[in-house]
Amino acid sequence: MKQGLLNVSALVSALILAVQAYGFIGRFGPQFQRTVTGGSKTDYQELSITLEEGRAKAWLQVWSPAPKGTAGRRIKWLGGIWPPRAPDVRRAIWEFDAHPLAVTAGSRAFIVACPIWCLAVPFLIAPSIWIRNRRRKQKIGFPL
Repeated sequence: MKQGLLNVSALVSALILAVQAYGFIGRFGPQFQRTVTGGSKTDYQELSITLEEGRAKAWLQVWSPAPKGTAGRRIKWLGGIWPPRAPDVRRAIWEFDAHPLAVTAGSRAFIVACPIWCLAVPFLIAPSIWIRNRRRKQKIGFPL
């Protein structure tokens, strides 16, 4: 039972790592859109969670008042691999963001971003243990 659980967690971790690796050459992720009515004003909010340019990024933008035709809630998929893009080295290795952004009048935005490797590190644990266990089972050397 214990070995089966390790096998499954190593497989799931490897799949998540493969998806994260895609964020180095392409861009993908969900975008959540909703209109919020509160009192006399109506706000339109977009939250994009993407892997792109070698980093994971969450971008929240709010428009007040809401633009025409934005009522309700929607989920949209952002993505594309064509044309492939090389990752931005500084963003993929050491650049962390968590701050408001300067945008047009009537809207405000906030970004939280980190290199993809920061998200990948926990998913390396199960495959590492799985590989170590496989190597221990093999006999090293020759019988005496």
